[in-house]
Order: sequence, then structure tokens, then C-alpha cells
Amino acid sequence: MAWDRLQPKKVVLKAAAQADVICFGSLVQREEPSRSAIYRLLGQSPSAAIRILDVNLRQNYYSREVIETSLRLANVLKLNDAELPLLAAMLGLRGNVEKQVAAFAGRFDLQAVALSCGPRGSLLYQMGRWSECGTRSVCVKDTVGAGMPSRRLWP
Repeated sequence: MAWDRLQPKKVVLKAAAQADVICFGSLVQREEPSRSAIYRLLGQSPSAAIRILDVNLRQNYYSREVIETSLRLANVLKLNDAELPLLAAMLGLRGNVEKQVAAFAGRFDLQAVALSCGPRGSLLYQMGRWSECGTRSVCVKDTVGAGMPSRRLWP
């Protein structure tokens, strides 16, 4: 796949050096040279940039090392309610959802943690404060590209 062979060009590195926000995922880091390319881009970003890690725990395409390194490079974490217990177990975080999310923020110095909860909405944790948002009913046509569903939506 193309994303397994990322090689940032000078123009991309220059753009990263001026970026206000960079979003990156864990799935693209499953192989070299893409993993190093992501780290290089993040290293070029300004210290004030928002660096969002969108965790994508798929099959065996992640490791504790990649997740921990990515969390140290990020200042915002986005994950879903199926990924939270896997990451919490991987990193030894205990307690309910709120305690685990707060522990991620504290341990990795994250400005915010966004947790999507499928049909139950989403939670946002930012600097000790919580915000909750419900969902609207929709007719699901196709979940491709929509992330890891909390439950199977097709027969």
C-alpha cells in the first residue's frame, strides 16, 4: 500500500514546519519507512501546533512501542470506546472510562482526549473538564472509512 512507503518531500516538511494542526494515526505507522516519516513530520511542527493522534487499532498492526511513542508526540488523543479498554490494558490504566481517559491525559500531558462512543455519542476531556455530546439517528449505509465500529452493523 502507498501509505506503507511514505517519504516526505521537502515541500511537505516545510508545510509541517508552519502547520497549526497535524493529525496522524497509528495504522500508517505499521511499517517503515512510514513510521519514521510521521515522526519526522511531527518533529518539524512548531511546538505550539496541535498534534492529534487518531488511534486505529486494527488486527495486529500496532504495538505498545508505536502507541507510547505516538502518545508522547501528540497533545490530543482521539479514540473510540472499543479501543479504550485495549489501550488501558496495554498501559496498565485502571478504573472506569472517565478515570482511564483522565489517566491518558495526565500520563502523556495531553491537552484533550476525545472518545467516540458510537450510538451513545462522544465525550471530550480537556484540562479536568468534561463535555458530552449525544448522537442523532442515522441510517448507516456503509462504515468503510468510518473507523472501528463498537458493534457489527452488517449481517
